[in-house]
Amino acid sequence: MEKKEDDYRLFTDAIHRLNQAYEGSLKEAYQMLTGNKPDKMSPHEIEQSFQKDLILKERVLTFFENYRRDWRNTSTHDYKLCFSE
Repeated sequence: MEKKEDDYRLFTDAIHRLNQAYEGSLKEAYQMLTGNKPDKMSPHEIEQSFQKDLILKERVLTFFENYRRDWRNTSTHDYKLCFSE
């Protein structure tokens, strides 16, 4: 199947939307687990709070670190980045 330039835009858009969904879910989880609103907290601050306060198990925190290192930071800050299947 021939790749079209639009395919890369669609894959990249999916990654950006995944990042937004992740950050929204993280804020919801923080509010439910702590009872506090994360209005002015960054996703990284929320993750640090989960780790510092031992709210989540180490296995889950490892997934956060993996996502931040391998996906979120790169795709959030590099708007020239293109993803493919």
